[in-house]
Amino acid sequence: MKKIGFTLLFLASQMSCQAPALEDPTQGIKAIDPTPRVIQLPTYASFTGEIEPLLKSNCLSCHALGRQAPDLSNYEALAANNCALAKKAVQEVKDLDMPKLHRLTFEEIQAFKKWQDSGFPKMPAGQPNTVLCDPN
Repeated sequence: MKKIGFTLLFLASQMSCQAPALEDPTQGIKAIDPTPRVIQLPTYASFTGEIEPLLKSNCLSCHALGRQAPDLSNYEALAANNCALAKKAVQEVKDLDMPKLHRLTFEEIQAFKKWQDSGFPKMPAGQPNTVLCDPN
């Protein structure tokens, strides 16, 4: 009886260890590009330079005048009350809560963070900015 039990155990262990042979073991495997990816992070971000295009392509289909609140198409609304709406929008992006339908790239998220770090300026560096908010 012990001999039959050991034989069955041996056969079961051999069957579970054998995988079906593949015709081409590299089939379906993509080559990895060994070239390092260089990420250019912004040192300064402004509404008209970096943020407005991101809002247009990622947010305004839902958050524009006449659509779901809040309206993110207007810099003056974003900058009101010490940039309360701008701070909330950046926090939603940093927390990956927005946009809902897809994810922003790492670089796009960094642009929103840099906009906050820069004080939420409307115009690009070197141009007059009338509204600067406390980034905190």
